[in-house]
Amino acid sequence: MRSIVEARREVYGNIPVYGYGFSNGGMLIEALLCEGIVQKAVSAAGVLAIGKGGDEGLNTCDQKMGDKSLIYNRALLSLQASVDGIVPWGGDTNIFSLPNKWTSFLRWGQRLGCLSEDEWVSTEKVTGFWRLKCPTGFGVQVVMFYITGASHWHHLDWRDIHGVYPEDISVKFLFEGIEPYQ
Repeated sequence: MRSIVEARREVYGNIPVYGYGFSNGGMLIEALLCEGIVQKAVSAAGVLAIGKGGDEGLNTCDQKMGDKSLIYNRALLSLQASVDGIVPWGGDTNIFSLPNKWTSFLRWGQRLGCLSEDEWVSTEKVTGFWRLKCPTGFGVQVVMFYITGASHWHHLDWRDIHGVYPEDISVKFLFEGIEPYQ
């Protein structure tokens, strides 16, 4: 991935690279954000999972992003359902060792220079998002959108039952910096 991005930048200049991933694709896109390959990411029903996973993966990303020059124009939107049994809110499952979603969210904020003070914004009866207070003027955002009562499968119940369209939310966030349903 890094070599592809570098090759394109040789031709087109320092173009931004954004990414979206669902489930294990969300895990991948968060890892690419950690590596500095993408500048802005949307992780739908995913969480940062590097190496053995769990908190060890979070620590690995902390070390990789220790260089604060990486924080300019970085953003993460995490889309999470309350009853996701594949990538659960609490983290570990019987199959995977995953970090706790809230812990991962706060750690992204720390890596990008944001305060751990969160603000809840309600968008509907069953949806809303938390945002962290990030430095102004740097293009940094860390937001977690939450769907109460939804499962892991965003292409099924998120759309049909809850009226949440991840693709619309994602495009507006990545290209315009607009938070969900604002």
